[in-house]
Amino acid sequence: MTMGILLPDSPNHLLDNGDKPSAIRSIKFYYCFQNFDDDVAIQEYQQLVTHLPKQISIPRAFKEPKTRKGILLGMVVSFTQIFCGSMATVAYSTAMFTSVSFFKPLVPFVPTLGSLFSILLTLPALRLVETCGRKPLLINTLILCALADFMLTGFSLVSQNLGGTWSNVGFTFAFFILGLGYNLGTGPVAYFMPSELVRPEAAGVSLGCAVAVNWLSSMITTLIYYPLNAQVGGYSYLLFAIPTSIAILVLQKWLPNNGHPKELTQNGDVGGYSYLLFAIPTSIAILVLQKWLPNNGHPKELTQNGDRMEHSHRQEEVLHRDKGLPYIDILLYRNTSV
Repeated sequence: MTMGILLPDSPNHLLDNGDKPSAIRSIKFYYCFQNFDDDVAIQEYQQLVTHLPKQISIPRAFKEPKTRKGILLGMVVSFTQIFCGSMATVAYSTAMFTSVSFFKPLVPFVPTLGSLFSILLTLPALRLVETCGRKPLLINTLILCALADFMLTGFSLVSQNLGGTWSNVGFTFAFFILGLGYNLGTGPVAYFMPSELVRPEAAGVSLGCAVAVNWLSSMITTLIYYPLNAQVGGYSYLLFAIPTSIAILVLQKWLPNNGHPKELTQNGDVGGYSYLLFAIPTSIAILVLQKWLPNNGHPKELTQNGDRMEHSHRQEEVLHRDKGLPYIDILLYRNTSV
């Protein structure tokens, strides 16, 4: 903050306000044009930097329906960057690893390893942002993040209750998927899109609102996640999984395309991959229920090894016929129970 006092203002701002001498000093400071004449320095600067149109005020931006919609969508995009779970669960703490049977000596180094992983993915991420289209990249990587959050929930609960190597391997795999989804799309795209969703004159307002939501989301998740993780364990990842899933539906419906050749079609279809958002959590839930859901003591309940007692069906059929009752009654009863 102290060093910021010594830095000159941006050349664009100074030129817009008619302060040409200060603008020239700013250009020479930031672009090392000391050997150029003043007019040549301004010309070189204008060739290098796109001049940002004069920005409109916040009240005016929100009075325009189209601009307001773009600002709100930009805020949702910025919201997903934090609530996908990457910041609170990976970047800021090792609590998620100490709460499960993770490889203990490695735990203190996980944030550093995650940072190195993020650096390695920077170049391919920037390439994907420019070649794949903003919307499909954002939505598909958000789907990866949501799936990872649901997987972290399931594998954390298994590890905390039963332990086992396979649950730790699954937890590590989910952690890898979350880092991949965030660093390849959700993370970088959130910095580009807010200003692109509005007209140039409202870019400053849109970016300002998006950054405000970003920091507010960081504060909320940081305050809530850690005590929540200590109290409810693996269920704490639902703090990210559920909002991310809702945001995917909102963005798929209302986020506009950016005109890229590989952009989504007009109806916002992201293909069959979106069904994984429901398939994987459901599969994990089936495994958890199969393992821990107790029997209710009904004679037609599954036996302990999961095999159906077929001989009891025949006995029940005989009893019903002896009493003059149609066997369809018991079939209906079974269907209702299931």
